Amino acid sequence: MSALLCGKKTGAGGIRTPVTQRVKRFSRPLPENHNPLSNKPLTENPKTDLAENFALILAKHPDLAKVVESWSRLPENIKAAIRVLIEGG
Repeated sequence: MSALLCGKKTGAGGIRTPVTQRVKRFSRPLPENHNPLSNKPLTENPKTDLAENFALILAKHPDLAKVVESWSRLPENIKAAIRVLIEGG
């Protein structure tokens, strides 16, 4: 049987601080902090789908769509020139 169950002190002569008050670990929020979701209106999340956003950009900038569509067929020197133009050099 353990020393604790026999009523004996444990832990280096009983130097631990005795618990004098129980701590509430889980409780209801205070009324001023209560924020139920039922009172919130539903909102739409911003679109985060890459394909959808890319399609919107290409619809607004048809010239960019042409560049994207033909990028894989462009010679490396043309790709390099475009990169230089984009980077402001």
